[in-house]
Amino acid sequence: MLGFSAIQLAHGAQPGEIALGALQEEGWLNEPLAALPSVPGTETERAALGYLHANCGHCHNQERPERSGARCFDPENELDFRLSVHSLGSLAETPTRQTIGKVVSVGKPEHSRLIELMSGRGMFRQMPPLATERVDQDAVELLSAFVRGL
Repeated sequence: MLGFSAIQLAHGAQPGEIALGALQEEGWLNEPLAALPSVPGTETERAALGYLHANCGHCHNQERPERSGARCFDPENELDFRLSVHSLGSLAETPTRQTIGKVVSVGKPEHSRLIELMSGRGMFRQMPPLATERVDQDAVELLSAFVRGL
């Protein structure tokens, strides 16, 4: 594990799991929270937002620095899948939900660029673009259900 965000721990911890509140109390967070975050939506919506945040948001976000030299991958900054503890009022207010119309045909995963790129492998035809050889079928099914429910 390279790290984690407060959003990824914004759920009730089971026994033996890391609890966000405990990390806050121990002073282990680099940015203290005014309140513990709560990801909005249904179980499917929360899981989809969490997946996109953890697997897409580190590249696809509006705070990514502009290109300064050669990169193997240069995502579009207008796509923002990263969640912030400051953007969790409602599902409609999340950057992910506001980005959806650019890469998703609402209600139609079979016509959505996001699902198409996640479902295949090949040069310039896959997401994530690096270090993956197999399609994460569970993620495709999760995000397809999310898109159908929009």
